[in-house]
Amino acid sequence: MNLEDKFYPERLLGGYSDVDGTMRFYVRIDAVLDPSWTLLEVGCGRGAFLDGDIAYKQRLRTFKGRVARVIGIDVDPVAAENPTIDEFRMIEGDVWPVESESVDAIVSDYVMEHVPDPDAYFREAARVLKKGGHIFIRTCNKWHYVYLVSSLVPNRHHAKIVGKVQDERKEEDVFPTLYRCNTRTAAKRMFEKYGFDGVAVTHEAEPSYLKFNPVVFAIGKFLGEHFPPGMRSVLYMYGRKKG
Repeated sequence: MNLEDKFYPERLLGGYSDVDGTMRFYVRIDAVLDPSWTLLEVGCGRGAFLDGDIAYKQRLRTFKGRVARVIGIDVDPVAAENPTIDEFRMIEGDVWPVESESVDAIVSDYVMEHVPDPDAYFREAARVLKKGGHIFIRTCNKWHYVYLVSSLVPNRHHAKIVGKVQDERKEEDVFPTLYRCNTRTAAKRMFEKYGFDGVAVTHEAEPSYLKFNPVVFAIGKFLGEHFPPGMRSVLYMYGRKKG
């Protein structure tokens, strides 16, 4: 039995805990998903979740075949290998290679912490979404203690550190972090500035980044259960384009 199963025994039935952040995010998307949609995955990556997620979560996270079309865009050419998208387009510069008002939904999963210019991101999101289109973002909350510490560590050391505390993460899946739109306040400001009705909420998931030690993991779990909302580890941004 691994640490997560020990501290969250409900994982033994289904493979996920009651506080699983991935489940919360993708169930929210699934609740409004429409088979007629064109969906845009911003920062689609190579589909690394296929390496480790349980089959149920893999199905929930895979939109290909559940909507009319999935377009993936990324700054990394390796993302062209992602088997969960219908079409890959390379991001070069601030303007996304996507036609204006052509997509029904945008999904970005742990991408915002790497974005150098959040204004450019939200401006492009507003441009490519149809009126009434949805945007779903999951990212780190800058005010959580792990990310406060992480922000003090030079990016060149991140891959090595993450590899030690999360042995399932491959080095090629670790990217420089900037945290330029990673608070509820910043998210709400961007939604208002670029014409979205939106909400930003936080959540405390399992402290998987601490599973290198059972005592530290137990402390992390205890602290997480008592954090005020502003200091929880996960930040969700849900928005809908006005019009």
